[in-house]
Amino acid sequence: MYLKTLYIQGFKSFAQKTKIEFNNKITGIVGPNGSGKSNISDAMMWVLGETSIKSLRGSKMEDVIFSGTDEKKPLGFAEVTIVFDNSDKKLPIEYTEVSVTRRMYRSLESEFLINNVKCRLKDIKELFMDTGIGKDGYSLIGQGKIESILSNKPEQRRSVFEEAAGISKFKMRKLESENKLRKTEENLIRLNDIISEIEIREKVLKVESENAIRYKNFFNKLTDLEVTLAFVDIEKQKLSEDKFNEKIAFINGEIENINLSIKINQDEQQNVEEKIRIIEEKIESIQLSEIENNKNYERMLSQIELISEKKLNINSNVEQRNTNIFELENLILQNREKYNTNIEKINTCNDDFVKVTEQLSKLKKDLDLNILELKKVEDKIETDSKILLELHKNKSEIESKQLMTQSIISEKESRLLSVSKNLDLLKENNIEIEKEFSFIGIKYNDILNRKSQLIVDKEKLEKEILELNNKIENSSKLLSEYKNKYDKKNAEFIALKNIADNYEGYSKSVKFFMNGAKKRNIFSNSLIGPVAENLRVDSKYEKAISVALGGNLQNIIVKSDSDAKEMIEFLNREKYGRVTFLPINSMTYKEIDFKLKDLNEEGLIGFADELIEFDCKYKSIFKNLLGKIIISKDFDTANRISKKLNRTYRVVTLDGDSLNIGGSITGGSILKNNTDIISRKSDIEKLERESLDLRDKYESILKEYDELKSKIEDDSNLLNELKNEIYMISSEIVTLENSKNNLSLSKNSNDAYLSKYVEEKNQLMSSITLDKDLLTELDNNLKNIDFQLKEKNISGNTFDKEHDTLKLLIEEQREEYSKNQLDSIKIQGNIDSLIKENNNILSNNEFNNLKITNLNSEIVSLELDRENLNIEENKLNEKLINSKDILDKTKEALFELRESKLSLNLDLKKYRSIFEQLQIKLIDFEKRNAKILSEKDKIEFNILNIEEKIKIEYGIEADNIKKLVDYKNLKEIKDEIFDLKVSISKLGDINLFSIEEYKAVSERLRFNLEQKQDLLDSREEIKSILKELDKEMKEKFRETFSKVSKYFEEIFKILFNGGKAQIEIDGDDELYSGIEIKAQPPGKRFQSLSLLSGGERALTAVALLFALLKVKTAPFCILDEIDAALDDANVKRYVDYLIKIENIQFIIITHRKLTMEIANILYGVTMEEKGISKIISVELKN
Repeated sequence: MYLKTLYIQGFKSFAQKTKIEFNNKITGIVGPNGSGKSNISDAMMWVLGETSIKSLRGSKMEDVIFSGTDEKKPLGFAEVTIVFDNSDKKLPIEYTEVSVTRRMYRSLESEFLINNVKCRLKDIKELFMDTGIGKDGYSLIGQGKIESILSNKPEQRRSVFEEAAGISKFKMRKLESENKLRKTEENLIRLNDIISEIEIREKVLKVESENAIRYKNFFNKLTDLEVTLAFVDIEKQKLSEDKFNEKIAFINGEIENINLSIKINQDEQQNVEEKIRIIEEKIESIQLSEIENNKNYERMLSQIELISEKKLNINSNVEQRNTNIFELENLILQNREKYNTNIEKINTCNDDFVKVTEQLSKLKKDLDLNILELKKVEDKIETDSKILLELHKNKSEIESKQLMTQSIISEKESRLLSVSKNLDLLKENNIEIEKEFSFIGIKYNDILNRKSQLIVDKEKLEKEILELNNKIENSSKLLSEYKNKYDKKNAEFIALKNIADNYEGYSKSVKFFMNGAKKRNIFSNSLIGPVAENLRVDSKYEKAISVALGGNLQNIIVKSDSDAKEMIEFLNREKYGRVTFLPINSMTYKEIDFKLKDLNEEGLIGFADELIEFDCKYKSIFKNLLGKIIISKDFDTANRISKKLNRTYRVVTLDGDSLNIGGSITGGSILKNNTDIISRKSDIEKLERESLDLRDKYESILKEYDELKSKIEDDSNLLNELKNEIYMISSEIVTLENSKNNLSLSKNSNDAYLSKYVEEKNQLMSSITLDKDLLTELDNNLKNIDFQLKEKNISGNTFDKEHDTLKLLIEEQREEYSKNQLDSIKIQGNIDSLIKENNNILSNNEFNNLKITNLNSEIVSLELDRENLNIEENKLNEKLINSKDILDKTKEALFELRESKLSLNLDLKKYRSIFEQLQIKLIDFEKRNAKILSEKDKIEFNILNIEEKIKIEYGIEADNIKKLVDYKNLKEIKDEIFDLKVSISKLGDINLFSIEEYKAVSERLRFNLEQKQDLLDSREEIKSILKELDKEMKEKFRETFSKVSKYFEEIFKILFNGGKAQIEIDGDDELYSGIEIKAQPPGKRFQSLSLLSGGERALTAVALLFALLKVKTAPFCILDEIDAALDDANVKRYVDYLIKIENIQFIIITHRKLTMEIANILYGVTMEEKGISKIISVELKN
């Protein structure tokens, strides 16, 4: 495998797309400082996954995108693609050529691609892991990186050894396993909390579910007994219903006979009505004919008037056209006079045009002679200009050399200033290091104190979290309690509302009618609703008002009697039965003519209509139903009141006993249905209020519960933050200790650079003196050329004056010539204008003659139209006489038909009188039938009440009511029902959902316990994996370290021509300890790397690199100016060893001549345009 191609676009100084091709030999990259050489190695580091902007020599990540110059705008993205030849399949991918691309936009969005397929940064890192390629490997050695790797802390030198040992993948796997272990521990803590909460809930639900099961057993037994009792009651009611059916059959026979007589009567009425209809049609036909004749008569009169108007218009038009002819003839005469005047003007203009043309010819001849003389003078000036141009060219070249020399002096002086500044900075840096060392000591003590305080805060927070968990447990119990209460109350509210919406408890007819109207969405504007739904009564009067209204509770209030008629037709059409309607517009009542207080009865309460609330719109209805019913406290009071009023008023007690008009008394137990209907509205509102109150209480506790949970979560987060901060402080303490060691190393490094910069400063000062001497010589040459230019300028001035005089004369002659040309054009324009005007005059006269001819033709046509109108007027007068005769005959026919219609109307009146008598007889039978049907409806109503009660309370449909229990007598059943209800009430509040909820919670607890065991097993498995990884990494590292140590010592001796060197592990832990490097160049003592000179340290670093490459050969290696610190002798040994290394592709960025000589291909990096790098390539042979 080797590096094949590199594409760079928009990366740092490479604005344009740049392609760099490599072969598998040595490639050199050269160029002046600041040209962008090192940006090539930065691009390779970046595309291979480098994320540290500091390593890429920037301050923020968007610094890698081309930022623009004075001439070129910034780019919006940077893109680098690196291509490898993978014929040997060293990379674990099924391609012989592998390309890796990284692209970044100014929005910091990044894209990564392998062979143009999108991937993650992680995929790229894994692709190159353990190959020696990558940002942490030893294949990319940037500016100063070798020295920094070997001069920093021993712990930071491990990465290149680990890459060579191939344990990077193992370390990554270990890190992933440790993350998994940490997450598993966290999941265990959370799962234990959940299990604790579920266990508490399970205990509560177990008790509730046992009570619910007992309740269901009692309820099932109670259902069987109640259904059996209902079955017996329904059988009794059905026997009574059969007797009423026989009476209804007889009455229906009588009604059928009356309906037959009515049918015959209606047929006779229809015959008479048909005769009347035929006469009315004839009358209508004649009337239409009369109207049409009148219209014709009127139309003819209008036509005669219109003809008279048209004749007047024709006379007016003839007169107007004669006037127009006279005006046109006068206009033709005026145009002829103007034409003759214009002919005279044209002749005068032609004479002026001839004179101007002769003057123009003379001026043209003089002008041509002067132009020829000017050309000769200009040729002489051109010859002198060529000589001047050559002198100026020489002067420009000397000035260019001057500028270049000055630029070189300026650059060297700038570098001299930079070196001086660096010397000052290094001295200041040494002072800062001493101050920093003192500051770190103070900071170290402060951090230790902060850590102690944080540990105290952590313990306090852990105690607070424990107390909050106890409060949450109590809130959870309350939540469960109020949730059950709310669910139960809300279920009651929904059930009762459904009963009301479906009109349960009403008779079948009312129920079918109301549901049918609602379903079809009819009568919405005229239907008010049942009486029971439109009143409100205090609970203490409910029983009395229910008895007072009786069946009237189910009557339906409507707006008008016509609405009631439509609804009755609907009932008949749908066969829904019979319903009583109360139209608001037809209901009346009679005011009471006495006051109740005059009765002087203590237990008297008042008239029934005064004890209820209703909309004032329905006053007539409730006055009619309850206005004559008195409510009293008890039976005795009611009896006394009834006697005083001579049994002419109905009196009802609060217990529901009724003393009726005429003296009859109704009493006993009352079916619950009617009171249920009347109180249903208030019961629904009460249940809704109670349900909402329970929900509000539940939500209040839930809010408190959530707040507690939120508080625990906040405290837990704060606790984690404290733990993290303690951990961070502990890390910072270690960092501060490390900083002290780093400061000592930095001081030694600064001292080495101080001596280097002093030497460079002396060299620069000597070079600047030589450049200034060259500048003086160039200045003398420039003065000589200036003298020659001055002489040539004097001779040129004489020719210039002669040239200017001729040019001025030519301009004056051209101006006079142009003036005469303009006069000529003006005269010609006047001639053309007069000719054009005469042509228009001739054309207008011709057009006016044509108009006169047309007007004469129109006059002839109009006189012909006038004659035709006279003929049409005579014809219309004849038709008008005939139309008058037809109108007189039509009026006589109409009179005869109206007499016949009057006679037939008298016959129709007689038939209608007989029909009314039959209707009265029919109504009498229907009233008797209605009374019987009402009694039958009561029986049906009772049966329906029993069926509805069983359906509501036990969910059993009417068809399924049957004998479910054997019994001796009804008392035995009723006693057992009473005992079961007592047992159920003793159970208290029942949560029927608890049975299923208990099963679900038990299952959830079992599942979570299994999850916990899985997590425990997983934790042990991860710990086992970590042990195996540690063991394998130690073995690989130990083996690689031994080989590197051996090769390092061998290569060191070759590069230094003797001496010795060794590497050793700085600590007991092989996996995490640092690497210490010691060396002994020839003639010196054995010492640490940091104590060697700059050149020795750099060469030692190179020796270590070559040792690593020998252990694990990398496909390629980029060396970015690593020979900068070496002297020529060391560079020679460095390059001699470099060319002996086989199977590694080297890319060398360098300034050194000896290093350049070993390259097979040289790439030059230049900046032709400031701030933009370009590549020039040279292939070197032999």
